[in-house]
Order: sequence, then C-alpha cells, then structure tokens
Amino acid sequence: LAPAGGEDAAALELLTWSAADDREPVWSRDGKFLAFTRKRLDGPGHADILVFSLEKGELINLTGEKASAVRHSLEWVPGRNLIAYVTRENEWLSISVVNADNKAGWTVTRESGDKTEPRFAPKEARLVYVRTEGFTTVICERGLHASSAVALDPGEGVGRYPRWAGEKRVLYGFSAPQRPFGFLAQENRADADRIAIPVPGTPSLGGVRLQQPIPFEFEVGPEEQFSGMLYQTPGVAGKAPALVYLPDGPLRTRRGEFQPEEQALASTALTVLAPVIHGATGFGEAIENDLRELARTEIEASDLAAAGRALGALEGVDADRLAIVGHGFGGTLALVTAGARPG
Repeated sequence: LAPAGGEDAAALELLTWSAADDREPVWSRDGKFLAFTRKRLDGPGHADILVFSLEKGELINLTGEKASAVRHSLEWVPGRNLIAYVTRENEWLSISVVNADNKAGWTVTRESGDKTEPRFAPKEARLVYVRTEGFTTVICERGLHASSAVALDPGEGVGRYPRWAGEKRVLYGFSAPQRPFGFLAQENRADADRIAIPVPGTPSLGGVRLQQPIPFEFEVGPEEQFSGMLYQTPGVAGKAPALVYLPDGPLRTRRGEFQPEEQALASTALTVLAPVIHGATGFGEAIENDLRELARTEIEASDLAAAGRALGALEGVDADRLAIVGHGFGGTLALVTAGARPG
C-alpha cells in the first residue's frame, strides 16, 4: 500500500507476504477490505481467496478449508460483504460468492457454458457476465438471487467486456461474422433499444461482401465429432481449393465474430475451415483438458488431419489442392501435421 501521489519509499506498507503468488487485489466498496487470490499448487489456475482488513490488520483465508479449485476474477457485491468470483463447477466455469464474515458461499450461475467477467451494478446486487458455449458468447444479466438470467446482446455473435454505465444501463462489446467489433449500450432488459457506439479507426466495409460462416462437423474418432467455422463462397464454378486455418492454436477458439483474415481468404473463392480441436475452450472441461491428459500423443496432428480429410470430401472442394495454415502455435501445428501425415 502506498500514497497515490507520494514517492517516499518509507510510506510503502507491505500488506501481504507469502511463498505463493498474491494476485488480483480488489478493494471493497467501502475501502475497508482488500480481497485477493493466492496461488495454490494443486492445479493450473487453482487459488484461494483471502481478505485483508485495513483497520484491524487481519488476514483471513476464506477458501483455505474448501477443496482446491480454479478461482479468479474477484468482484465485491454492493451493499453486502460478499465477494463474487469465477470457479470451476463440474463441466463449466461458474460464478460463485463467498461471505467475507463467515466464509459461507453458494453458486450463483448453474446454466451450461463458461461464465466469466462478473460485474455488479453500482448500488444493486445485480450482475452482468459473459457466457460462452460453443461458437457463441452471450452477455447475460441477472439478480444475485434470481433463478435465471436474460441475454442482453443481439445474439448470433460474440459479446465481450460487459460494464455498468449507470444504475440501469450496460455497455459491452459485440461482434458478428458480418458485423465488425463495436460497443453497444442499453438498459438492462432484453427488449431494450440498443445504441451503437462506433470504435474510432474502424475500417469502412462499404462495397465489401462478407461471408456468413456455418458450423461444419467432422469426425475425429470412432465416437467423437468436432466442428469448425466454414467459409465457402457460393456460386463458384468448378471445385475450389481449400485450407484448414489455425491462426492461434487450439487454446483460442475462433468463434462467431468478425474475422478479417478468414473473410479475406474466403473473398478469393477459397474454402476456409477454422476448426475446433482438443484443448479448445467453451466446449466443456473434458475437451479443454484433453491436451494436458493426452500430452504424449499426436492428438493435435490427428485432429487437424481429420479436419483436412473432411474438408477434402466436401462438395465443391478440390481435394488435390488442400493447405493447412497457421501462425504462432497454430503455425507450428500446421508444420507438424503436414510432416506427420504426408499425403
């Protein structure tokens, strides 16, 4: 802790010390408590939630007696001594709360999909958050004790960064395959009018024909199917060359938002498949953890080869002119797959 405007080293006060990493400090709304996470070694992303009382100088571990779990993205609930956070509940990430006074807690969200980025209203126990399942990411709003949530965004796209812009207004980012990223503002009702807030520097797409990708399924084993986003230009004479596109590797799924790279490739009449493979998020814990559990296998190469075979068998695709392209981690996997699966 240090004065915001001071440079006197003697004014610095060390609030916590641990052999493990302390992260994500978040002040309570009255400024009396500091909540933070302390890393645990039981698993990747596992952490405890601790609270430091500035007045008493006391440090309390709120989750030390609970099972080790993923815990992050802390947020204080207005008017209550509760801390909301993201944790792993069964197959999906969920939002839970813990009481800073007695360590009691409960799970707020129980619907399917990974729930992240909880943000509470300024003076009310209502929150917005992001729910990701499959290729879509939805902005949801609910009361702390409500039985269900409502989707605020237009749907069929990807919502990000929800924030409260007042007592009853929400601001968030949104993008869809044929709609470049921008911000939307609306009241916290599903039927409210939305006001578009353009992002400075967004390129003009006047006269540009954008493709609407469709989900494309392919088999990756005798009992398992994966899918991807398929960009295919209609009305192309003859069979078109095609490519499997993996720009970021498996850890960052290409969802249903505006993708300038895929759109540019598809505009040349190429057929483009951005596949989901083992390790992708938003499709359940089992798929997300498979890379770690199958680390000694060639699972990524097998997935990409399966995607390529399925793409080559698609009507309108020239199976003799297939490519696999990526950059970063995805570029490495492209080279490994081409070398490991000749022909």
